[in-house]
Amino acid sequence: MADAGSLQTLHKRCADQAKSVETGYIKVMDQLDRVVQQIQEAEQDIYEDLIDSENEDLSRLDTGEGGSTYFDTLSGVSENASVENYEIVRRVAEAKGDSDVMAAEKNLKSLLSARAKIMAAKAAI
Repeated sequence: MADAGSLQTLHKRCADQAKSVETGYIKVMDQLDRVVQQIQEAEQDIYEDLIDSENEDLSRLDTGEGGSTYFDTLSGVSENASVENYEIVRRVAEAKGDSDVMAAEKNLKSLLSARAKIMAAKAAI
């Protein structure tokens, strides 16, 4: 094969395939990152709408740990801000039954589910 040049052709094909796989991997991961960014923006829109509603229960909710959690300061401060914010909205939705808060809770839950599925896909890739 080496004398006929076939071996060199085979090596080139393997190198080209490896490059193609790497390029595809980067494109897929970039697309998943863009979707996560869109999810974060959608969550932020929901948080802003809830904060603008001036619902007192959403601006401050006692966590039972001797302190208070401030809903409007969590997004972006903590790695778990989305989960923490969701938990605040969920508790208020359960306690008050406000239709806007309940709708926001449902939307945030869907967004968190989508985010988890994307993270699982990234881990699998």
